[in-house]
Order: sequence, then structure tokens, then C-alpha cells
Amino acid sequence: MQPVRRNPTIWRTIAEHYRTRILSGELKPGDRLPTARAMAKLFRTSVFSVQHAMAFLVHEGFVDRGHGIGTVVLARVERLTRVGIVVYTGSWIPETYWKAATLLAEKLEAAGCRPVTLLERHDPNGDVKHLLEAIRALDIQGVIALNAPEEALASLSKFRIPLVASSAALKNRRVELGGTAFCELAVRAVRDAGRRRPALLTTYPEAQRDEFLARAGKAGLRVPKENVAEIRGFNENGLAANARRAFEAVRGLLARPAARRPDALAVFPDDILPGVVQAVYASGLRVPEDLLLVLYRNRGVEKFVSLPAVWIEADVDAMATAMVDMLGCIFLGEKVKPVTIPCTLAP
Repeated sequence: MQPVRRNPTIWRTIAEHYRTRILSGELKPGDRLPTARAMAKLFRTSVFSVQHAMAFLVHEGFVDRGHGIGTVVLARVERLTRVGIVVYTGSWIPETYWKAATLLAEKLEAAGCRPVTLLERHDPNGDVKHLLEAIRALDIQGVIALNAPEEALASLSKFRIPLVASSAALKNRRVELGGTAFCELAVRAVRDAGRRRPALLTTYPEAQRDEFLARAGKAGLRVPKENVAEIRGFNENGLAANARRAFEAVRGLLARPAARRPDALAVFPDDILPGVVQAVYASGLRVPEDLLLVLYRNRGVEKFVSLPAVWIEADVDAMATAMVDMLGCIFLGEKVKPVTIPCTLAP
């Protein structure tokens, strides 16, 4: 007769089952869990495996056990001890997210938490089965997701553990880098440099065109609509195609007669910088004497820009701090609001 094969990690399954119910609020402080024999029958395992699972929950501060009182749910633990930092990868990963992942790990460690960085490839179907298995195996209590697609966030949300992301798709539980302040800072830099005819090249025309024109008008700068060049159909993975289109757009702006040619150029975001730089070199204009460049720093492309420029960047350190704080608040059951980290002028 063949012996019955048991799942060697069944105790983890039992512990995860009750931990998830406690974190979701389904089981409240003071509630009693079933007896060890009842759990063993429910999960079709031994009382020993159940006791192992309960010992784990006791060690983690989720429950208390005592003679005559059984296993009782405690008030939520004071802080997180294990957090997963999930970085979604593709053919191109913004350097901002690598920097954010490093800062997150440092801040979590300083708070006495053990960070675990996990890489997950973009999946158009949102299949995060492998990621969920890793979260369970590592007993991760909360997740911070960077560069995550909407489908993956939907799957992670069903996992019922605290989750914070850098995407607007997560609604309230998000901390994102905002580009809206770019127009304000760009116009300020142009005005302070004494330029009068700025132009804007952007892949986000709906969000930035009117903002740039309005702020330029308030600053007394003349910006005809023809000085706003737009690149539509932007492809995050098609960097070469984006650069070609940026080259054509900037070449058209700079080929005008001197009286109509822009004396300053603001560019957002930085994926299109290679094409911009090529067009500026091809124009023969001097930078910054003939043309002031105001550029956005995010993906690390600026390392390939040798032209002098005014740089605007997002505060990634502030983003990491806000994410850690938000995750802690969610873990404790507190309500949170979305946070947008503004741009700043780079020193």
C-alpha cells in the first residue's frame, strides 16, 4: 500500500489563509479561530501541521494562544516586517524605477523591515501567477509595485494584502511622479534666462499644451500655437521611431527664419531626447547662446546628452518615502489618499 503523500508546505497554506482573513478585517481582534482538530479536518492535514501554522501566526503577532481560551485574533501588528518591491520589466525600464527600488529598500531596512525585490515581466494578459507564488512562499505582508500594468495591479489587488503602486490605475493607493509642474518650471527657466519665444515639444499634448501656453502668457512670453510641436502615437518601446519623429519636429521648428525661430525649447518627456539632440546639432545653432534647452530627467537618457541644458526632474526620494508611509498606513487599516510628487529644478 502506497503511503499518502502530504503537502510539505500545507502549514504555510493554513497560515496564509488565516492571515489574509485577519488583514482583510474579516476576522477581527478577539475572534476565536477553530480548534486544531477542526482545522486539520478542514484542510485535510495533521494536527501537527495546524500547530506549526498557528505557531507562525503567534510569532508574527496575528494571534495568541492560551490554555482554555484557544487561538484568539490579536489587534493588528504595529508595523510591516516583510515587503515585496515589484519592478515590472520590459524592453525598456525607466532608470527612475531602478532608483526608486533602491531607495525603497534602504528606507524599508531603516524602518526595521526586510525588503525583497522581485522582477516581473510585463504580461499583456495580466498573468501574475508566478509573482503570487513568490509572495506566498516568502511570506510577504505588503507590496510596492513600480511600473506595473493595469491588468497586473487588478490581479495583485485580489490577493488582499496591502498594495501601493506608481500607476494611476490603483486610484487612492498610488504615489506617482507628476509632470504637470514641468510647464511651470520650464516657463520660469525661460523667463529667467531672458528668452522671449519658447517652444514646447511633448508627447502629452492634451495635458501640457494649454498649460504651457497659459503659463507662458502670464509670464509675458509670446508663444504662437505653431511653437507647440506634438508627437502622437508615442510608443514606450519604440525609442528609435520616437527619436525620428522628434528629429523631424525639432528640425522644422529650428529651420525658420531667425525672427520666427524659437529661442528656447522645452522637451517632455525624455524618451525623445536622442532625436532632439540630433536636430539641434544639425541646425548649427549654439546652445545655450542661440537656443536654451529645458529638458526633463527621468529615464537616464540624459547621460547621452552632451549639450548644456536646464534640467527638470521628479523627486524620486520623496516618492519612495511617500510609498513606504502609505503602505504602513494601509497595513494599519488607515485611509489614504493618492500622492503626486511634483517636479523640481535640478541643481
